[in-house]
Amino acid sequence: ERYLLKKNIVKIISDEFIDLVLALQTDSEGKNWFWLELILYSLNFAFIMPKIYLNLFVRLFSLFFMNKFSYLR
Repeated sequence: ERYLLKKNIVKIISDEFIDLVLALQTDSEGKNWFWLELILYSLNFAFIMPKIYLNLFVRLFSLFFMNKFSYLR
């Protein structure tokens, strides 16, 4: 299990991913931020309040797919 976990993490976290996560971004108000900060806040929220996080994720996911594939109805 440990070997597979390490292998999958190495496969997922490429140099391009690291560059993107650490690249400085600027919002419309001129405030600087990093994708890493957003990822860490999301993970923290997911671990502290998993039921709320999953509920919000399912709602957002449902809305996205309802709008994206509304022509199928």
